[in-house]
Amino acid sequence: MCSRATKNAACTLRQNYKGDGVGIPTKLTGKTVPECCAACAAHKGCAVFVFLPGNVPTCTLYPATGSNGKTVTGAVTGTPQR
Repeated sequence: MCSRATKNAACTLRQNYKGDGVGIPTKLTGKTVPECCAACAAHKGCAVFVFLPGNVPTCTLYPATGSNGKTVTGAVTGTPQR
């Protein structure tokens, strides 16, 4: 993550950024950013999550992160505090 990252109780978040998750993803729908953070923190194999807003928000959990993320308005990428 970078200096634009913010922290909440369980995750470091980067706003307006879609991280590059690597590995077999776990997709969750209808979650909020705090719920996505909690799901990633509770899942031992989760290294990073990507939240995308929309009519049906999606939260994708990944076991690793890559280096090809990009700026996406409304997206949130987070890593759990372990």
